[in-house]
Formats: sequence, C-alpha cells, structure tokens
Amino acid sequence: MLCNNTNNGEVSLCGNCTTLRIGGISGYAKGTQVETDRQGDNNINNGKLVIKKGATVATSYFGGIIGASYDISYSNCHNFGTIELEEGATTTTIEVGGINGRALSSGDKDNAFVIHDCTNNAPINILSSSPATTAGGIKV
Repeated sequence: MLCNNTNNGEVSLCGNCTTLRIGGISGYAKGTQVETDRQGDNNINNGKLVIKKGATVATSYFGGIIGASYDISYSNCHNFGTIELEEGATTTTIEVGGINGRALSSGDKDNAFVIHDCTNNAPINILSSSPATTAGGIKV
C-alpha cells in the first residue's frame, strides 16, 4: 500500500531510453492500493514531471501519482505538478494522465481498477509531436 506520500521535486529525463514510466509518487505499481489510512491525509504530487528537449524515448507513461499500473485502486490522490513533454523531445508513444498514465487490469473483479476522490490540478503539456499520443485529466 502506498499511503501518505508527498513529492515536491521535479522528475525529468534528459537522455535516451526505450520505456519510461514516470510518476510523482511511483513510476510503476502492481496489485496494490494507493490511498490514505487516516482522514485528511493524501498522496500528493507537487513536482513537475518532464521529458526534456533533446531526449528520445520509444514509449512513455506519465502519471501525476503513478506512471503505469496493473490491478490497482486509487483513493485520495492529488496532483498539483505540471506534466510536460517539451518541444524537441521525441517519443513514439506517450500515455499521460493527471493521476495515472497507463492502467491495465486482469479483469478480476476483486482487483478492479478504481479511482475515487482523486484530482488533477495542473496542466498536461504535450509540446512535441508524437505519432501516438493519449492524454486524460485523471487517467488514460
């Protein structure tokens, strides 16, 4: 379980890679809950998430809280950090969401993908062209 976490720092890529998963709290999570254990506590991202000019990535998953997830549920998560693909950055495929970048599920009802009481309060800026771009305010 990921609970009561805060990120205030920038997470960025300046070089090259094949697959990139960037999240304000975690790049990748599988089969867990992202929530709080006490009322009033939250998972919060305040940091900017960015692929810098000149960087090259084949596949990118960006999420304000989690970059990519599998069989996960979210509760009381809030993103205040800008998510950006700078002009001049290169990526073939990019999936961006204010809370979750890419979500996969096994289809098992006990592990259903759920987002509850989460907010995205920051812009998502795709300033460079990408052949396959999918973006959502909360999730892709």
